[in-house]
Amino acid sequence: MPGMSGPMLADHFWQVAGARVLFMSGFDERQVVQRYVVEKGFTLITKPFQLHNLCAAVKKAIEATPVAVGAGAATEQIH
Repeated sequence: MPGMSGPMLADHFWQVAGARVLFMSGFDERQVVQRYVVEKGFTLITKPFQLHNLCAAVKKAIEATPVAVGAGAATEQIH
């Protein structure tokens, strides 16, 4: 993805196609969490995790309705 980060790509797909997004991270990325998980309602799973946690996160991401641009929402992190 030359010139584009993972969050930028997710944002693009969300805006163009309304795609559901599941972020996976092993780092404390407070800006990503604030901008994409809290503000847009995307789902986050933090590493390390077990298979049942991944399944739950995928289900949550599929069922989630992303927040409209400019709106705010609170979501929980799945560990």
